Amino acid sequence: MKKLAFVAALMAGFSTFAAPAASLASDTKAAAVKAIKNVTAAELPAKAAQVVASATSSDREAVAIAVVRTVGAKNPFALVSVVASISKTSPEVASVVAATAAAIAPKQAREIALAAAKAAPSVSDKIAAAVATSVPVSAVSVAESLAKSQPEAAARIFAAVSAAVPGATPQLAKRTTSRAAGSAGALGTIQTTTGPISGGTRTQPLGVTGEVVGSDPVRNYGAP
Repeated sequence: MKKLAFVAALMAGFSTFAAPAASLASDTKAAAVKAIKNVTAAELPAKAAQVVASATSSDREAVAIAVVRTVGAKNPFALVSVVASISKTSPEVASVVAATAAAIAPKQAREIALAAAKAAPSVSDKIAAAVATSVPVSAVSVAESLAKSQPEAAARIFAAVSAAVPGATPQLAKRTTSRAAGSAGALGTIQTTTGPISGGTRTQPLGVTGEVVGSDPVRNYGAP
């Protein structure tokens, strides 16, 4: 009986601690939303990045999502620049903000992914996969755009998108094969030789009909 009472008291204690924590997280998101709600369009990218970067590491992702959703409701045309700004200062949430923005504005999915990847190139594969998952129809175009922007990461990007959206794998496989063939075809073999350059092997002097060979001091008549 005493054991049951102890467990009940312990659970009540956990509930007491959990409630303020949830309330605090909610307050943090509310404060972040309020901070950017009345900001001008020109100031949105910098302010959004500042608000996200100022959040604690445990709250940053939730704050970033709240900020992007607020921007999407306020000015969806600012999403690309806002995502780029947040990704640059807080690359650890780049894939999340890109996916959130793409879900809000699916027609801008490729541009959003590209902006995020350029701002946070070290996580370009995660960004590509997240955006492709959020907007599956954009998977191939997102992968191609990011791979073109970062050729050195192309293999990682294609693999990440294929894993995230298996239905895009056949098309991505064709693109990968085509890229490899193109790279191989662009490579040629240049043979070089050493020694003086010969004037040719012609055995007769060059001239035109009726012309005396050697009469024009400027013309090169070749070797006899």
